[in-house]
Amino acid sequence: MIILSIPANSDTIPAVENIDLIEIRLDYLKENSFQSYLTNLRPTSKTIITIRDESEGGKFALEAEKKLNLYKEFILKWDCLVDFEYKLYIKQKHLLPPHNLILSLHSFEKFDYNEIRKFLTDASQIDCAYLKLAVNIDTYSDLTKLSELLTGYDKPVLFAGLGKLGKLSRLLHHYLKAAGTYVGLDDNLINPYQLS
Repeated sequence: MIILSIPANSDTIPAVENIDLIEIRLDYLKENSFQSYLTNLRPTSKTIITIRDESEGGKFALEAEKKLNLYKEFILKWDCLVDFEYKLYIKQKHLLPPHNLILSLHSFEKFDYNEIRKFLTDASQIDCAYLKLAVNIDTYSDLTKLSELLTGYDKPVLFAGLGKLGKLSRLLHHYLKAAGTYVGLDDNLINPYQLS
């Protein structure tokens, strides 16, 4: 599965062939413009709405409870997928519909086998559509370890490689047993490790 990730800074979703899902990064907008932006775009069940928290690479911090309420509203209106950081989501009292939920971990530090294993083990216990993992892949050993880690979980994992071998690891997402990976547009990449 190929997911096109775009910053919310244009008035249209680009028409791109061979894309399975489109992620719209709302953290590129001012908070008070989320609703009007999405109303004009009309997300669908093939859209992922993301308000990435600043602690995991987003553009600003939004209170988790407020994000949860916005996501509930978006799901009700458009039946879209939403990406919620696992560490923030588990602190919430209200659950989102499982078929709309992606639980994610973004780790910008050196590849940490134990952190990734803990995330995959713990997050896979929560009813959700996908797990998402964005981690640094700096060595071929990291690639091998990641492949081992992604084996044996019932939940499909979306993978976004970062680091020295970030682009290569995204190309190899099938080898790594990931269900999909993220790409961007040449003139609008979210991060330097995206393929276009």
